[in-house]
Amino acid sequence: MNYQRFIDEVQQRSGLTHREVAHKTIVATLVVLGERLREVDRRAIADQLPAELAAAMNDSVDTSYEPPVDADLQTFIDRLAHHTTTRVRIDQLRAVCQVLAETLNEQARTHLRIQPLNQLFAGTLH
Repeated sequence: MNYQRFIDEVQQRSGLTHREVAHKTIVATLVVLGERLREVDRRAIADQLPAELAAAMNDSVDTSYEPPVDADLQTFIDRLAHHTTTRVRIDQLRAVCQVLAETLNEQARTHLRIQPLNQLFAGTLH
């Protein structure tokens, strides 16, 4: 999936009307998701993303943040607030995660299976 289609899909599913806000929401989500992943997992996912979004996944290491193993959805949302001035709603976050999962091949999707965030991918992780 190319960058423009990724943005369009997220906008359509989330109700975000401004492309810039959709882009910021996607980038913030990828950064925070990347913080939760091992480097090998981050890179496997980034390799499947459009270049405009892969950088967010690859650059997501925040040494000031130690991701707790049992971090919940609220912790994830709180981290989003750290990376964007736009308030991200759960339906927007879910839209980004679903489009992300649909963009990846089956092998790359296996790197997204993180508890308890699986609920964000709503049936897109097989």
